[in-house]
Amino acid sequence: MNSIALNVTSDGIWSWCKTNSDNSSNSLDAYIETHSERLRVKYLSFIADLSEFEIEGKSLAEYFQFQNDYNIWWMSLLAEKSVYKSPAIADCIKLLALEEVLTTEKPSKLELYTNDSRIKKSIEVLCRGLDIEFSFRRTTTEVSLKKLFNLRVLYLSLPHPLRAIFFYIKHLYLLFKRKRSPKPVWYEGVNSIFFFSYFIHLDKKKADTGVFYSRQWEILPQTLNNLGIKCNWLHHFLKSDVALNITEGAQLIDSFNKNSSINGIHSFINNYSGFYSSIKIIKTFFSFLIKSPGRSELNKAFKSKNSAISFWPLLKDDWKKSFCGTTAIENMIWIFQLDQAFREMPKQKLGFYLQENQGWERGMTAAWKKYGHGTIIGVQHSTIRFWDLRYYDEEKIVLKPNSWSQPQPDFVALNGPYSLKAFEKSGYPADSIVCLEALRYLNHGTVNKIEGSRQTKGQKNVIILGDIMVESTKALLTRLQNISPNLVSLSIKLHPGGWIDIRNYPELKLVEETGALSSILSNYDTAIVVGSTTAALDAYLCGLKVILFLMEGELNMSPLMGFEDVSFVKSAIELEDALNSTYAANECDSGIKEYFWSDCHLPRWRELMNHYYKN
Repeated sequence: MNSIALNVTSDGIWSWCKTNSDNSSNSLDAYIETHSERLRVKYLSFIADLSEFEIEGKSLAEYFQFQNDYNIWWMSLLAEKSVYKSPAIADCIKLLALEEVLTTEKPSKLELYTNDSRIKKSIEVLCRGLDIEFSFRRTTTEVSLKKLFNLRVLYLSLPHPLRAIFFYIKHLYLLFKRKRSPKPVWYEGVNSIFFFSYFIHLDKKKADTGVFYSRQWEILPQTLNNLGIKCNWLHHFLKSDVALNITEGAQLIDSFNKNSSINGIHSFINNYSGFYSSIKIIKTFFSFLIKSPGRSELNKAFKSKNSAISFWPLLKDDWKKSFCGTTAIENMIWIFQLDQAFREMPKQKLGFYLQENQGWERGMTAAWKKYGHGTIIGVQHSTIRFWDLRYYDEEKIVLKPNSWSQPQPDFVALNGPYSLKAFEKSGYPADSIVCLEALRYLNHGTVNKIEGSRQTKGQKNVIILGDIMVESTKALLTRLQNISPNLVSLSIKLHPGGWIDIRNYPELKLVEETGALSSILSNYDTAIVVGSTTAALDAYLCGLKVILFLMEGELNMSPLMGFEDVSFVKSAIELEDALNSTYAANECDSGIKEYFWSDCHLPRWRELMNHYYKN
């Protein structure tokens, strides 16, 4: 019998082997890598079709319209397509790959080994649609009592609406407990400008002296100040080494505002919450619970066109989070906060925000336009990665003009030829693109020329660059403990949003780096970079040998995907081989020009400002 055995481990790793005359092992990861373009298009088409699926005579995008100005659908996890928030997307891509394999191989039977009920149901539906005999064996995994009675595990076992209520109670507790900065007196008039940013990646030394300096915006605020343009800053608070909690963040905000002529005016979006809006949020949440579509309608909606696949078993958790769970109520909090913020703010001629196409951004652009502010520009501040699906949509989503279309900024600011090519290839309208210097990468291209700063002498100075996904960083450190590479030193720079306690890895004798990447990379010749962090690109452009660690079974989210002079590793053996191989730095002299516009005088930014602020 021509059959395929498919094994899915508890870590989400998919592989398969033929059980007829050819017993060679195969991997869905390898298949996806070879056919990535086609598989990505298929998933994007499914999401676009899902947004148009009709319930009660309305598309989902219209069905979840809220107060005529906001749209819960476009703020959902499904529309956002973030593999960071929705790990099931990787399984969806693998399911698409598996369907292609089964269609080509035409086996009469598939044997599945897994303990994941979501994957089991998805493949069972697929086999039924392809008329393939399906058999299933549950793999055994050890579950400790400690893990079984872990509070988070118990929380995740609750129904989604109940989780949402607990989330909201915590929100209210923090809202009325914490010290809040007074409402800001915003700059107004023809020379004011607005920024929505993240309270992270700040220069700690400067912050401690009351000076605001963001490594995401670098010298731009100072440049604008010199031009006589006054900056208003609204921030998302994120925990970092600069501020461990929002109370410390509020203290920094107060210190920045005392010297507003240099720093600009700052506030947190959390300041725009109150008792009245809290009552409206919970009422809105329950109204959406009542109107949620039924199971039979959703089963139809999640059936992929021209395919035997149903994505419902894999994506139902994202649906429930988005429309009757924690994501739903968090998005409603965003909507009421953003609505109040832009209602109270004096009219702004021009606004910028760091564009990552997260759900809250849809609410922000809607609120901005609702209250008649001027041009809003989403700044693509890092790099575009192939599998970061947040940046990719079918053309009909971007171009379709109606009152419930996906909210878009007036312009997207791209930072280099690489990003421009990716957006043009995806069909993004050229008249909605502006080309500006890459603020975060202005110092790159010169660091690698510093002489005598690296000590290579047959051995290596290695820096680990951690990811925001702390489990990936921990997995790398665990593997490093099991090998013995020939190193001079081993340092680590953690992601500001992905802190871990390095004291848990005493064997590695890690030295933690806390300075800016641009100032420390010249001390190293090799970088081990975890997962999707864009710090991989920083290291590459500075001439380091880059070893990129990926966890088994995850999509390659690295900005260096496809670079032949980068070592991609998953196992401890591959990691050790890469570290012990002969050192060879990449040729990066032209890399900065190929990737970014990086003129430190900011001629592109200055030209844009001259267009809006003619003196």
